[in-house]
Amino acid sequence: MTRKMAFSSIMTALTVVCLYGSVVLPTGKIALLAMTSLCVLVTQAECGTKFALIQFLASALIGSLLVPFKSQIVIFILFIGYYPIIKSHMERIGKRWLEWLVKILFFNAVLIVAYFTLKYFLLAYINFGTIFNIVLSHLIFVVIIAEIVFVLYDYMLSMLASYYINVVQKRLRINK
Repeated sequence: MTRKMAFSSIMTALTVVCLYGSVVLPTGKIALLAMTSLCVLVTQAECGTKFALIQFLASALIGSLLVPFKSQIVIFILFIGYYPIIKSHMERIGKRWLEWLVKILFFNAVLIVAYFTLKYFLLAYINFGTIFNIVLSHLIFVVIIAEIVFVLYDYMLSMLASYYINVVQKRLRINK
């Protein structure tokens, strides 16, 4: 139990560092944001779902307090931070086509929640003018591009999880 707490705490710190870096560094923003998912995935592989969920919540809270610009925190909280936890449970369904259907439906639900969150809570008092109107007028293309990016993200996360479990985890022997 103590090892799991220590490990998840270290991964929480690494997640917050990646979140902070994704804001302040001039390049590598998307890669650092994706690394936050990897941190949650590694915690789940080593410590289980409960510790991964605690790590996500702690990272979201600490990141909200420390990271100067909140756009990366919003992305982390709305999707990237907890998706590895949800993904592992979705992949236990057994039928690949059903797994993908559930993943796509879940992602679309997240997109809808993110859209209404941005529209009514975060952007309600900000006038973005032309850029926001262009995005809204081409919403179907934005959604299609988001779906493609999601499939690539899910595939890369699966490859990284497989590599971690089959290669790195055996060499680290953390739980031994």
